[in-house]
Amino acid sequence: MSGLFSKAGSLLSGPRGPAVLIAAGWCFITLRIIAELFVGGFFAAPNHPPLIAIVIQWYLWYAGTFILVLACVRHLGGVPLRKTLYLLLLTPVLLVPMAIGFFMHTYVQFAYLDPHDPMLWPSIASLMYLNARNHYMFYEFIVISVAVPVFAYHYNKSVARSIVTGIGAYLAVIFLQGFIYICSDAGQCVFYMASAMNIYIFMCLYVAVTAALWLCLLLWPELTVHTGWR
Repeated sequence: MSGLFSKAGSLLSGPRGPAVLIAAGWCFITLRIIAELFVGGFFAAPNHPPLIAIVIQWYLWYAGTFILVLACVRHLGGVPLRKTLYLLLLTPVLLVPMAIGFFMHTYVQFAYLDPHDPMLWPSIASLMYLNARNHYMFYEFIVISVAVPVFAYHYNKSVARSIVTGIGAYLAVIFLQGFIYICSDAGQCVFYMASAMNIYIFMCLYVAVTAALWLCLLLWPELTVHTGWR
């Protein structure tokens, strides 16, 4: 067993390590999406949205969320860029809410946060435990809220900075990924923008743009050097 862990450590720390970590993370995101489609009752709905649009939107949303967390860990926690990818080893936790829903024989259907919901702030403060639609995310947030500060502390050796990193990563996910800030269908969004564009295409573009922004944030030091801004 020790030999297996040694080989795994050598692989992850080698030149192919980042690719392996990204591929592993992508695999668990794929499993989460598949589980969410079935456990969430997507196919049971009589008039479900176009499958391809939903899958693309979810892939981009999960990618953007993990990129945002890595950006927070890098810039708030002082963790080297390559090392932040080790947090992708947490992606198996994505299956926990789906497993709970499956064994409890309940549909697990997540939703963006409603800025007008009277339970909004209690939901945020309780790591989504008090949120009716996103209650099962609580189990993910518990793991991540512990793992991120511990991981950051391994590199910065500062308790205060590590706690700030954990809180910052959680709040960034909630406020930058948990809300829809612009929508075209007058739904649960912060700002409504009248548009004739198909809502599913609009949402795919929305999460693609946000994911690209978080990627730029993650790679900001490299971008500023190569573009001559710094």
